[in-house]
Amino acid sequence: MNGPVDGLPECAGGESFALRVLGHSMAPEFNEGEIIIIEPDGLVKEGSYVLAWHGQEWIFRQLLRNAAGWQLHPLNPAFADVGLQDLGAVRGVIIGKLSIDRSEEDEFENFLLDLLSDLDVPVLTDFPAGHEMPNLTIPIGTDVELVAEETTGWITYREDALTGGEVVV
Repeated sequence: MNGPVDGLPECAGGESFALRVLGHSMAPEFNEGEIIIIEPDGLVKEGSYVLAWHGQEWIFRQLLRNAAGWQLHPLNPAFADVGLQDLGAVRGVIIGKLSIDRSEEDEFENFLLDLLSDLDVPVLTDFPAGHEMPNLTIPIGTDVELVAEETTGWITYREDALTGGEVVV
């Protein structure tokens, strides 16, 4: 599932990544605030929970198949199924979830740092991007450089975030 398909943005370059669940379309199995782990190269099959590109946004649903074809199915009956022409929009399979409450965030951060310490890669926490304020926008697919130092970090855009062209200084 690597690489753009029909102009879709790429997902994480083939490496597993995590997202925080927003909304209630997948309740009661996946609740708002929980963290899901996505494997872009995971095995896509009926019944899998998947991340897909639909309606110019990323959505998280259960993949089902019926007589009409493939469907992205929300677990909450208040939301409607979304039909798929094919599986090209499916960009990853959910392979796990973590449930934490805000009072456990420091403990969770320590857990992640310990888990990632053997990778010998920079880890930047408390970065102002995501779904809370302040929120630095990083458009999907934009080429950026992450600089992580001992006590601080930042990103540098390597291209114009709106046009995909080179940054002119």
